[in-house]
Amino acid sequence: MTSFNSIDNGYNISGHVVGLGLFMKNLSSLPESISNLSSLKELHIGYNQLTSLPESIGNLNSLKELHIGYNQLTSLQENINNALKKLKKQGCRIYE
Repeated sequence: MTSFNSIDNGYNISGHVVGLGLFMKNLSSLPESISNLSSLKELHIGYNQLTSLPESIGNLNSLKELHIGYNQLTSLQENINNALKKLKKQGCRIYE
């Protein structure tokens, strides 16, 4: 799993990354370019200040695990990948 202190449009991340840990980084947003990580299988973005996810996150067709717990999220886009095997959303106010 790769971890970064910050993520912005100036940081070039390879499309071959399969796991990305951005938890506890005080992030308030993710860039739309997250969808360039076409091989991404696990995304850990819990314990941040996210109020929404980029629409492009629904284009991550390889994504199997999404950990979004303990953010400020209240809803998820309908285009979140149906192939997800694990969605961890504890600590969020998301209701199905």
